[in-house]
Amino acid sequence: MIAIACPGQGSQKPGFMSSWLELPSYRKDIEMMSDVIGLDLIRHGTISDEDIIRNTEIAQPLIVAASIASANLLDIKGAGAVVGHSVGEVAAGYVAGILNMEQAIQLVNLRGQAMSRAAKSSQETSMAAILGGEQDEIVQHL
Repeated sequence: MIAIACPGQGSQKPGFMSSWLELPSYRKDIEMMSDVIGLDLIRHGTISDEDIIRNTEIAQPLIVAASIASANLLDIKGAGAVVGHSVGEVAAGYVAGILNMEQAIQLVNLRGQAMSRAAKSSQETSMAAILGGEQDEIVQHL
């Protein structure tokens, strides 16, 4: 059985797509996803600096697009097991066949924009995951 782990935000590095883009099918996928969301993923994956690609609204679509194009290139869609770390869950949804390429890149683009806006908000916010417990008891503590 093949198991695939899709990385989350922070795994992108300046120029990380350069070698991969030499492969025509990889480049074609990245170009298509760039067109769908109106974001130059090729530029961000090759010449944009670390400060630019650290921005959530760029980083998230960039890493998910790279994961999707890699999965297509390696022909691993429908792998036996797939997991994604944080935003990698969107790529994992694609690899598992839950989302098509267009849906996945649109979803992650909206997610990245929303998370970026929330991080820049002047309102005090927080985010948490709670596993287990009784809902009424948990709500009382919140």
